[in-house]
Amino acid sequence: MKRFYLLLTLFFTQYSFTQSQQEVFLSGIKTHIEYLASDKLEGRRAGEKGNNDAAEYIATLFRKYKLEPLDEMKSFYQPFDFVSGVKVAEGTSSFATTPTGTIQYQLDSSFRPLGFSADTSVSGELVFAGYGISAPQLNYDDYATLDVKDKIVLVLRYSPPTDSTNQREFQRLSALYKKAQVAKDKGARGIIFVTGPLDDEVPKLLRLTYRNDEGTTTIAAISIKWNVADSLFHIEKKSIRDVQKEINTSKQPVSFAFKNVTLNITTRLKKQKAQTQNVVGLLKGSDESLKEEYIVIGAHYDHLGFGGEGSGSTKPDSIAIHNGADDNASGTAGLLELAKVFSERKEKPKRSIIFIGFSAEESGLLGSAYYTNHPLVPLEKTVAMFNMDMIGRLKNNELVVYGTGTSPSFDSLVDVWNRDSLFTLKKTKDGFGPSDQTSFYVKDIPVLFFFTNLHDDYHNPGDDWEKVNFEGEAKVLNYIYNISNSLLSYETKPTFTRVASSGSEMMSGDRRGARASLGVVPAFGEEDVKGAKISGVRPGTAAEKAGLQKDDIIIRFAGKEVANLMDLTNHLGDFKPGDEVEIVVLRNKEEVKLKAVLGTRTN
Repeated sequence: MKRFYLLLTLFFTQYSFTQSQQEVFLSGIKTHIEYLASDKLEGRRAGEKGNNDAAEYIATLFRKYKLEPLDEMKSFYQPFDFVSGVKVAEGTSSFATTPTGTIQYQLDSSFRPLGFSADTSVSGELVFAGYGISAPQLNYDDYATLDVKDKIVLVLRYSPPTDSTNQREFQRLSALYKKAQVAKDKGARGIIFVTGPLDDEVPKLLRLTYRNDEGTTTIAAISIKWNVADSLFHIEKKSIRDVQKEINTSKQPVSFAFKNVTLNITTRLKKQKAQTQNVVGLLKGSDESLKEEYIVIGAHYDHLGFGGEGSGSTKPDSIAIHNGADDNASGTAGLLELAKVFSERKEKPKRSIIFIGFSAEESGLLGSAYYTNHPLVPLEKTVAMFNMDMIGRLKNNELVVYGTGTSPSFDSLVDVWNRDSLFTLKKTKDGFGPSDQTSFYVKDIPVLFFFTNLHDDYHNPGDDWEKVNFEGEAKVLNYIYNISNSLLSYETKPTFTRVASSGSEMMSGDRRGARASLGVVPAFGEEDVKGAKISGVRPGTAAEKAGLQKDDIIIRFAGKEVANLMDLTNHLGDFKPGDEVEIVVLRNKEEVKLKAVLGTRTN
């Protein structure tokens, strides 16, 4: 009650000041977003020039606002390396042995490896497995009549036509990595993808891309052009066009083994490293004691560059600048304006503030994970983290706030500043969510994440600055300023609370309505780990009840190999709530077998 009274007092003594401050926010955020989301910065992809230009812009303003660098070199940059892509290395090849002779395929003309392919050399008999989907529960299984053990599987991209009831599940099963995983689990040595002529009349290869959230599979994976595949179909007196048409029309598999056709595939891929940087600035507090405690205010400034396959774009076939005005030039603009306002105040906050522009969020929260694993001040002195991601499309005054249960005071804190229902708040107690606050929450730091929700331009070229609701963002920033300012003056630091499972989490399957949930927290920013490493488990979940622990590495799930986090996610999606599965983990280099009864996550 005493804390609540303090909040009310702060509210009425500061509200008139912040009303005029909203006008200042309005002019500033427009300037920042117009620059950060301009074509000049080419989508701000981590490791590329536009991203570096954005970092320089942030650092220049931090310097102007008289923030202090925390780095020993007196730089606002916290650089780190990450895997930005892959390139084909010498030795990559493919050829077919047929009854009429050997067919040598040319790299980038006839075939191309996929970015998640294993670095391997394999040989096997060729089989055609339709769309590469195995879904007996949907009465569709391209593998039902096939034995693919030690063979090379040729599959079409996408999925056969389906009704709206099963569309979402078929979409999940049509992902390239999922199809490779299914082939691997059935014993195949390699998989070949082809875009069928009914999907694209022009024979094309898939682009070579790499996604940090996918990692690498353990079998060879390549794409070939459909005219190349068609020449193999002719050996069986078939055409790929007719076979694809038959599958699409009948909605039934047409799978077969090629007679006396062997494929040899050698994939040599080299991961490419790039450097990017978090941009970090310190505003020291004024209280002799409290200034040794820090609140982090953060926003990621990277985006998707030119998009394309594997970039995370919702229009992967469109190679165009993804300006990311809302995602997340809006949050970055908010970061800069809050830094400006707090630094220009005559009366400085009691606690210190660390302002961070995170990079490589779109690659898997890499920047925030790097900071929390290499903090510039001890994490135990970080009392809270506030994150802004996509705060530029306020509609109907609806504002999403994650993390209201991560400290006992946070729920009342966000409510008391929502004077006269300024916003229709959609509060989520959990600190987990698809943005950088998660990296802090898994380190037992209270968090709040502000978000004006998804829209049709999310992760596509249409996310431009002209569509930003600048007045709405200024209003959101006013709100975040008030909340931050209150916490900066608390005499006692907020207590951390780990939120029990509420059926909404990051690591869950995606299977028609009620989805299977495990309740593990991925370990972000981990490289060269074979398996799915977890940084913790959520209270009350299947993972906690099964006995999974922080730093466990899941290597098998329901009898199937787990090479990375994507494997785990895909396997989980094949089960339903209530299913019991065996999980094998590496714990201190020893294998431990556990049983888990999967929980429920609703859509």
